[in-house]
Amino acid sequence: MAIRNKRASASWSVVEAKAHFDEVIDEVEDEHTQKLVRHGDERAVIVPIDEWGSREPIGNLLEFFARAGLREGELQIPPRTGSARDLEW
Repeated sequence: MAIRNKRASASWSVVEAKAHFDEVIDEVEDEHTQKLVRHGDERAVIVPIDEWGSREPIGNLLEFFARAGLREGELQIPPRTGSARDLEW
């Protein structure tokens, strides 16, 4: 059995994560959220399954807006102003 090195960071470059995916999963199984970074920007997060399962599902769009406080008639979208665009064919 190989002894893996403990990482000081919970961030992996995409290239590192591909090459050491088993270690990424080991860290997640130890209940440590792992971040994936591409070109210096955080792009994704891998979380333990227990944390994922405890998230509240969004449901459908109507339910989402209702929970956000946007019930029927509460969202006001002003009409467009100005002239229509001329399209050349």
